Amino acid sequence: MKIAIEKLKNSGKNPRKITKAAIERLKKSISENPNFFEARPILVNHVGDDYVIIGGHQRLEAAKQLGMKEVPIFAFENLSDDLFDKYMLLDNVNEGKWDVDLLLNFSSELLNSFDFNFDLVAKKSELDETTEAFIKNMFYEPSGLKTNLIDCIDTSKADALRCEIENLDISKEKKEIYKRLADRLVVCNFSLLAEYYANCNNLIEAELIERLSLVIPSVPTALKHNLVKLSAEFYKQYKEKK
Repeated sequence: MKIAIEKLKNSGKNPRKITKAAIERLKKSISENPNFFEARPILVNHVGDDYVIIGGHQRLEAAKQLGMKEVPIFAFENLSDDLFDKYMLLDNVNEGKWDVDLLLNFSSELLNSFDFNFDLVAKKSELDETTEAFIKNMFYEPSGLKTNLIDCIDTSKADALRCEIENLDISKEKKEIYKRLADRLVVCNFSLLAEYYANCNNLIEAELIERLSLVIPSVPTALKHNLVKLSAEFYKQYKEKK
C-alpha cells in the first residue's frame, strides 16, 4: 500500500536522531534498489483519518529529498500508546543515534526490556554538563594583558612547509597555491587575540579581526552576521542564562 507523503503525521516521539550521512546512504539505497523500500515500508498507526509514523522517519526524509510524492506503508490499526512506543523502539533499535531526552519519555518498564548499555539518567546528566561547559568556554573575559599581534600566532610549521614547497619540482603557479594552503598550519592563540582586540584602538583593524572571525564580540552579533550557529539546545540554554 502506498500513501501520499503529506498525509503522514509525525508523533514527535522518535528517539533516534536523523544524521545527514544516514540520509545520504538511504537516498542511494532507495534510488538503486527501489524494491527494498517496498519490502521495508514506513510503519504507521492508522487512527481515524490519521496515519501517525511509528518507524521509518529516516526513510521518509530520504524519500522527501528524492522528490517522491508517495511512499509504501504498513498500517497498524488503533494501536495502544504502549504498543506504539514498543514498536517505535523496536524499529529504531539498530540504526542511528539515540536522543536521550526523548528516550526518557518512555516508560521505565519498556526501556528495561531493551538492552541499553548506558544509564539513561546518567547519560542525560553528562550531556547537560557538556553543554554547560561548552557555553562557558564560548566566552573569554580579557584580563588587560598587553600583547603584540605577532605574538598571537605561531607560523613555524607553516613557514617550514613553505620552504619545502619552494624546493619542489612543480610549476610556480602550483607552488603559490600550495603555499597559501600551508597557512592552514598557522596556530592562533585566541586568548591572546582577544587581549589584543580588547586593547585595539584602531577601528579598521578591530573590524578586520571581527570579519576574520578571530574574535566574536558577542553571541547576538555573531548570530546576526552568521559567524556562528547554535544548536537549538545551546541557544535555549544561552537565552536562559541571559
